[in-house]
Amino acid sequence: MKTFLVVAKYQSFSKAAYELDINVATVSKHVKSLEAHLKVQLFERTTKRVQLNDAGKLYQQQAKEILSQLKQAECLLHSAKGVLESRLNIAIPPMRARERQARGEYSEVGSDF
Repeated sequence: MKTFLVVAKYQSFSKAAYELDINVATVSKHVKSLEAHLKVQLFERTTKRVQLNDAGKLYQQQAKEILSQLKQAECLLHSAKGVLESRLNIAIPPMRARERQARGEYSEVGSDF
């Protein structure tokens, strides 16, 4: 999907390949694979350029929204990760901590003696 969007942005397989740091054949393969999956052609191709057709324009809108939502979800997870992985220090007598650890209590909790 990302490859498709970059090709659509530049209307060029070679410029897309340059931006994505992959070869032109791989860009072409990605686009052809996407078109085969969707069972629709997304670009009008000539020897000098590629241009989105109506189906491609529709898919481009949806693809942009999907990737934007994916980015938002990743940002939320990264933000929450700091909260979810925060460290809480609780002081208890070392003997009690060792007893609880020996019994397997709070096995998901780390301890520093």
